[in-house]
Amino acid sequence: MRTENVVTMAQTLARPAIAARGEAWQLAWTAAAALRLVRASSFDDPALLDDLDAIVAAGGQVPLFQSRVWLKGVADYLVNATGSDIRIYRLVDPATGRASAILPVVVTREGGLNVARLLGDGVSDVLGAIVAPHVTPSTEAAEAVLRLVSEDLVDVDLLRLTHLAPTIDGRANLLALAEGAFASADATYPVDLEPASATVVTARSACKTYQKQWRKLERRDGIAINWLTEAGEIAAGFDRMVQMRRARFARLSRADTLREEASERFYRAMALAPEGDRPAQIAELVVAGKPVGYIYRIDDGQRFSTVICAIDDTVGNAYAPALILFTKLFEKAVAEGYSSGDMGTGSMPYKLRFARGENRLLTIERGLSLKGWIATVGFALVRAARAWCKRRPALVKLRCRLKRRAPKPAHCAADTE
Repeated sequence: MRTENVVTMAQTLARPAIAARGEAWQLAWTAAAALRLVRASSFDDPALLDDLDAIVAAGGQVPLFQSRVWLKGVADYLVNATGSDIRIYRLVDPATGRASAILPVVVTREGGLNVARLLGDGVSDVLGAIVAPHVTPSTEAAEAVLRLVSEDLVDVDLLRLTHLAPTIDGRANLLALAEGAFASADATYPVDLEPASATVVTARSACKTYQKQWRKLERRDGIAINWLTEAGEIAAGFDRMVQMRRARFARLSRADTLREEASERFYRAMALAPEGDRPAQIAELVVAGKPVGYIYRIDDGQRFSTVICAIDDTVGNAYAPALILFTKLFEKAVAEGYSSGDMGTGSMPYKLRFARGENRLLTIERGLSLKGWIATVGFALVRAARAWCKRRPALVKLRCRLKRRAPKPAHCAADTE
């Protein structure tokens, strides 16, 4: 296996079609420079950790779900347990000795193919490359990164990069600009938290809508939002959240993020990490002394995203427990100085009450072998067939009847109404 690959920018990036159009490369490093592709297999590599810290300190683009603590947790609790192959690529500029971009990848065996995915796929809402601030996101830069990495993935059939948000922290997501990126069925729901923003106004409106019920509950039973901080209460709260979510999703016939034991262990470990390095927080809604809802969010002190929401819908919806949770979450975030956040993936209608719209996530699929190329063609045909079916309501109704459940919009009211 190659652990280091030296490729000149002129050899790697030059494409006749682009040259013919006279487009200038947008990479901050020069076209004549040589980029070294250096591969690490764990997060114990001192050079890798130095480069990660340097990119964060310089204000580079680091997706919230690709912090050092989160990625190391993914490696320790999900990847290493299955024996999958972690490959953390650094694109190093020889002039400075520093990485201009970092791409953490995991290679797994899926359906007879060796598939390379971004590390964190499956437990992270938004992914991308970790990019130094001097790199200007562009299609050419994205192609350069993917070309270099693909040349080292000699034993991989399919490169599949998912959950690519178009923008991260107001800047274009480098990988989302790659050629052939297509919109997936997943979306996140970003929110603005400035005092005059639509999110805060909506939250106040929700309070007015339900304030009579909430005041009645407060006088009769009491309402409390508890942020769990001690290890014992975090562990107990996490267990209750998992049970509550599984029961509700079973009633709705929906797939659950926590259905896999390894994923549950990972989320628990992130919530129970040492306080200084703890990326996840859990909020508990208690009514009449009984927990009726939970929010699990990832937070780096500047940004946050809700990952798991669990509601006990057997208590009834007269007081909209999900609205209480999110309203209090946004109030706390505004008080703490956050300017934006995200409600995570999952197409529950209540999210559109607060979010500034859907942030549709993108996917890249590239065959790196004949088998991989055939697979990408097959996947594209399946996507086209599904899109064709969705445009025909009779087929959608037939599919719902075959699955013995109502059409999708009907199941969502239990969260907020």
